[in-house]
Amino acid sequence: MTKDFLNSLTLFLAILIFALGAVLATIAWTEPTSAPPAGNVPAPINVGNQAQTKEGPLTAVGALTSNTALYSPIFYDLDNTSWYINPSGTSVFSGNVGIGTTSPEGKLDIQTSAGSVAIKINTFTLRPISATELGVYDSGGNLVATFDEGS
Repeated sequence: MTKDFLNSLTLFLAILIFALGAVLATIAWTEPTSAPPAGNVPAPINVGNQAQTKEGPLTAVGALTSNTALYSPIFYDLDNTSWYINPSGTSVFSGNVGIGTTSPEGKLDIQTSAGSVAIKINTFTLRPISATELGVYDSGGNLVATFDEGS
């Protein structure tokens, strides 16, 4: 046998093995029976106007915004998960919480105008009477107690 014949035979066998491998790989591949996620891989979260659900945690290092709404059973602080907001249960905050103010000065700072209901507890309401007075009213709207800044 000549050297050229052996080189040609080697090349032919290499091409034949490669072609056989490609045919077997093509035969072995099975097309998915349904679109994700029905019995296949989960669908990715992506753009679009359809509602999408993600199981497990989702972390956003930048701003997470929505033109409609963000839904979650609980929202955890990124740096400290002992602080959280649970819309349907107990929430735990660090620092000050403000209602009617963007710069609260106490653990709970409620700013409202005189005569507006600031806090409602059962049938009683607390309303500011003036800048220095707070009134407690019963369910009939009768003033039952007054607290003055100076007393």
